[in-house]
Amino acid sequence: MEERYLDLVMVPLGLLLLGVYHCWLLFTILKYPDRTVIGLNAQVRRRWVQLMMADSIKNGVLAVQTIRNNIMASTVLATTAITLASLITVFVSASTTSSVFVYGNTSSVAYSIKYFAISLCFLLAFLCNVQSIRYYAHVSFLVTHPTSTSIVVVNDSSSVSEAHVTVEYVARSLNRGSYFWSLGLRAFYISFTLFLWIFGPIPMLASSVVMCCILFFLDTTTEITRALHLAWHHHHAKEDDITNTMSLVTKLMELIAAQTNVIERKEEQKQEDVTSMVVQLFVRVDNLADGRASFFAPYSDSTLTLHVRHATVVDALEKKLTLFAFHLALLEKSASGLGMLAFVWAIVLLLGGFAIMLEPKDFVFITIVLVTESTRIFSRSHELSW
Repeated sequence: MEERYLDLVMVPLGLLLLGVYHCWLLFTILKYPDRTVIGLNAQVRRRWVQLMMADSIKNGVLAVQTIRNNIMASTVLATTAITLASLITVFVSASTTSSVFVYGNTSSVAYSIKYFAISLCFLLAFLCNVQSIRYYAHVSFLVTHPTSTSIVVVNDSSSVSEAHVTVEYVARSLNRGSYFWSLGLRAFYISFTLFLWIFGPIPMLASSVVMCCILFFLDTTTEITRALHLAWHHHHAKEDDITNTMSLVTKLMELIAAQTNVIERKEEQKQEDVTSMVVQLFVRVDNLADGRASFFAPYSDSTLTLHVRHATVVDALEKKLTLFAFHLALLEKSASGLGMLAFVWAIVLLLGGFAIMLEPKDFVFITIVLVTESTRIFSRSHELSW
């Protein structure tokens, strides 16, 4: 086979090998997540979110710090990707010379395609890491909410509804951020094989085979790992069942206690009403016996006992105090209005061209009014303003 045709055969073969492997990996993650590291990590993250949100006050700082570390890792990868993509453009703009160590197509067009593929891979890694940062930042706000917290949502039709922050929603957002981070890391892996393509199609195909073997070792799990995760999951599932049962019993006891308090309050209110009715009845009977009122006469404050009369006097004093404060406020507002009117009048006289028509005595009074009112306006406290 001629040297210039090797790229047309080996490069698509290497890319096809990587594509077939990642299709198998995606199918395994969707159907058998326990057999892959990505699937097991997703389950662990879901469990972690559940534990963090169970006691957000205690675990809030730990959760935010952990997510911040992931944001920093994604930021480093995104910065590295965009930097390498910028460097690739420098190599593309530079003149490319053929090398004796390259066995394959060494034309300028082939080198341009190689550099473009590498830069495209780095740009894809940059975008995936940016999306990962987006989801991590969103989760950092949600993970500090308790599981029972409801948020207000305003729809487009200006209608207001409530939505609860659930563990599933937060865990799904966290897993999406991790998936984008994994995609960005895969783009770095594939860029390594594309980089070896610069030295020819044979190193590129060999690196594709080696990369698939390494990724298979990193992506799959063993029986021991699956057994450990399964036992851990069952153990914590039992703990969750016990915790949920205890919380339900606690809530039920609180509900029963609240209902008991309500019933007791109603009974006390009924007893107070009956006592008040009996007292009123005895007062009317006493007044009827003394001849001061008829049994069917309307009930008035004059028939009250000394204690009730004392309460009536106290109420009357409070009413007098309220009326005095009201009259004082009206007087203060009237004086403030007159002072503001005098202030405006003095300004109009001085700035309206009437200053030359004033006598020295009037000018002194106007100056005093201006100084007094300006001092009152700019120095008074607005805490008692109505």
